[in-house]
Amino acid sequence: MTRIESKTRPIHLPAEQLFTFLGNFNNFREIMPPQVSNWQSTEDQCSFNIQGMADIGLVIEEKLPFSSIRIAATAATPIPLWMTWQFSQQESYTDTSLIIDATLNPMLSMMVKTPLTNFVNLLVDKLNELAESGRIG
Repeated sequence: MTRIESKTRPIHLPAEQLFTFLGNFNNFREIMPPQVSNWQSTEDQCSFNIQGMADIGLVIEEKLPFSSIRIAATAATPIPLWMTWQFSQQESYTDTSLIIDATLNPMLSMMVKTPLTNFVNLLVDKLNELAESGRIG
């Protein structure tokens, strides 16, 4: 199992607000990079294509109120993977991070580790930008 972790980012919103926003895939489009195309979503599922990669389908698997959201890849996704948003409420902000756990062979793991690390950091940074601009809530 390959684990890719974003940096932990302090976001100046309550964990409850971040949990509610990220618990609905219809909101994810706002944090996705420009390379994402063919975005389709419902509250609990989404599918999209990342330029130069395969189609990806995700489904919310588990929500632990205000602390984590676990997301699983659907059968249509070529690589078994899980994403977990983690929230830790502090006094005036929420430490937020994103982890990807993927079943990859060692060669593929070496090839995708840097791009996936950049991807999870980008999502956390975009989430922070949205929070700072007042577009979450």
